[in-house]
Amino acid sequence: MSNQKEMEIFSLFARPLAVLKIDEIPKVEDIEDKVFQQAGWNQYSHIGEYSKDLKILSQFPETEKAITEKVQEYNDKVMNYTDNTVQLMSSWITRFKPGYKGNLHNHANCMYSVVLYPVSGGSTISFVDYGNKWQWDIRPKKNNTFNTQRLTITPEKGMLLIFPAFADHTVDVNTDNKSRYSIVANYTIKGPVGFEDTEWYVDGYAIPSDNK
Repeated sequence: MSNQKEMEIFSLFARPLAVLKIDEIPKVEDIEDKVFQQAGWNQYSHIGEYSKDLKILSQFPETEKAITEKVQEYNDKVMNYTDNTVQLMSSWITRFKPGYKGNLHNHANCMYSVVLYPVSGGSTISFVDYGNKWQWDIRPKKNNTFNTQRLTITPEKGMLLIFPAFADHTVDVNTDNKSRYSIVANYTIKGPVGFEDTEWYVDGYAIPSDNK
């Protein structure tokens, strides 16, 4: 009788992406009339815009409550950081006109990021792993957790994405004949961090209300 065990597989340093749906979403007509701007640091044309109001969820308290509850659940049940509570830092609306796209980026200086889609369709969002160090450019017959270097998601009405803020992502070209909107938000955490000589308590952070 062989004492050889079956192969055990572990996921090294995963980036957990939560995909779910919520019912508390704003009407499109309530978000499409906001004041939009293009990022000052972006010199490319046909790049998406974002709302001037960086605390946009304060205008939709039911949506803010629903999102925050789900981010807290992600923090507690996925990450198991049950000594910490999440706090909303900033939130805004993005608009991608037909033919417009985003650039590859992540969200610095925060813990979690979320994207909420008020309608289905429009440009997809792609998460890209440019930190992958595989030496060979091989195409797998079937993508799985261990070989995927790009994950693309098509928006659906009420879809909410929650992911680590450092995860690189981009909005693909909007091939629809109408603008694509989404609500984006960043969260930090409150509570204890570190241990022994590096231990301290985070009180949280929020953008001042006049930063619009």
